[in-house]
Amino acid sequence: EVTIIEFQLDRKRKKMKNFHPTGNCPVRDVLSRLGDKWSMLVLTTLSVNGTMRFSDIHKATPATAILSVMSGKDPMEIVVSESANPGQELKHKADVIRKAIEVNNPNPTDGIEVLAKVGGLEIGGMVGVILGCAANKIPVVIDGFISYAAVLIANRINPKCLDYLIPSHLSGHPGSKLAMEILKMEPILDMKMCLGEGTGVALAMPIIDSAIYAYN
Repeated sequence: EVTIIEFQLDRKRKKMKNFHPTGNCPVRDVLSRLGDKWSMLVLTTLSVNGTMRFSDIHKATPATAILSVMSGKDPMEIVVSESANPGQELKHKADVIRKAIEVNNPNPTDGIEVLAKVGGLEIGGMVGVILGCAANKIPVVIDGFISYAAVLIANRINPKCLDYLIPSHLSGHPGSKLAMEILKMEPILDMKMCLGEGTGVALAMPIIDSAIYAYN
């Protein structure tokens, strides 16, 4: 017996398996519209709900779930608090993530399944950008913890995408070092930042520009 979600995942896997750089690609379409204006894409996540305080942002929960699945670590070892009552919130968030993983039981070796069962839409979007840019030989600069989760998924789908990724900085999130160890990546900067909004990329870009200038 095949469930609906298993059928949908099977269709997605077949589409990814049949993907070819010369086929239809939304990322290539965007790049063609940009022309020669950009030769590199910066990958980060921003709020879609207008101005928010940093303490109000709770986007790291799906990323924590993905890292927990991929690493085999308990969520309590990765989760971070975003409230004035960290002890109580940490336990609650870890319990919710643990329960989600238990109920959905994603296969850690199947990136699409992990994304579908415990991931978020913003992470799915970043995964598509990473794979699309890699197919078009466009480097992508990744920012913080949430983008690390997207890289973990993309790596499971096609490890060759790592050749086109530039990690800007090591986020201050407790799971960041673990994610980088799994991916065997070394960020340019380690300043213990955990601000969001692409701050790590903003600091790393002048270094990347200088490296390109020196190389050329």
